[in-house]
Amino acid sequence: MDWSDAENYILQAIAALEENQPIRALSLTEQVVTGYPDLLIGRLLRADALLRLNRGKEALEEAEYAAKLAPRDLHAQMLLAQAGEAAGRLGRAQQAWEAAVDLSHENPQIVREYARFMTVHRGPKPALEAARHAVELLPRDAAAWTILGQAQLRMKLWAEAEQSLQQALQIDPNDVQAQAAMAVFLHLRGREDSALALTRLLEGRKEAEQVVETIRRDAKKRQLNRILVERGIERLDAGDKPLVSRDAVILLLLIFLACLIAPWLLLALWGIEPDQSLLFLTVLLAAIFALIFSRQWFFRR
Repeated sequence: MDWSDAENYILQAIAALEENQPIRALSLTEQVVTGYPDLLIGRLLRADALLRLNRGKEALEEAEYAAKLAPRDLHAQMLLAQAGEAAGRLGRAQQAWEAAVDLSHENPQIVREYARFMTVHRGPKPALEAARHAVELLPRDAAAWTILGQAQLRMKLWAEAEQSLQQALQIDPNDVQAQAAMAVFLHLRGREDSALALTRLLEGRKEAEQVVETIRRDAKKRQLNRILVERGIERLDAGDKPLVSRDAVILLLLIFLACLIAPWLLLALWGIEPDQSLLFLTVLLAAIFALIFSRQWFFRR
């Protein structure tokens, strides 16, 4: 392949990516890197195409290669950061984002993307610091305020998180990420009706599908638990709970036995031969007395 052919393939690959045709771009860049393996633009375009195809590990390999060819290239570091995140290599991704922030001289959009990465993947305190810095650079940016609100949610700074998310929605009431973050905040604070109302606004928005599904699933579980609790209370009110305690039943049984034995003892002390009809009547009354007061324990416990 001569250089003119390589240039033509590169231009076609750039156009394919602009038209969201990553498979075509990948095929074109494959031919370029075969002929010119150390061509930076070829590696960068190939990494970009692989990222769009959700092939994170391969994209990371290409981005690493590009970063070795040009360690101070901003585009290479940004692709390396994105590929590292997609491949689950979060430490490597963080290093690349920090390098990109430095190479860009703290470009506000790159700082905001770094804050997003930190808020989603890294510790809550450094994430909060990065998010606050992004808002300082972009005070009128809904995405930056949303990221700050999400970082504050992770730190359980409820009042501050609500203010940040309200600020994001004030800047752009139709921002999907801000709406989704506010729905999560309302859900976490137990304001279920308001959270569900927001999920209805987010229906059909692919970037908010997971949030909508999680909130609605949790809301159904809470509703089911509430129904079960209410039904349990109703059952107890209907008479599932024993009318007398265990100690009371034991006492009643002792009374029953006393009613059986006492007449025999009294008659024996008086020297009177017990009459069978009297004994039968005593036993019968004692049995009725015990059954009336102990039936709740034996038959409804």
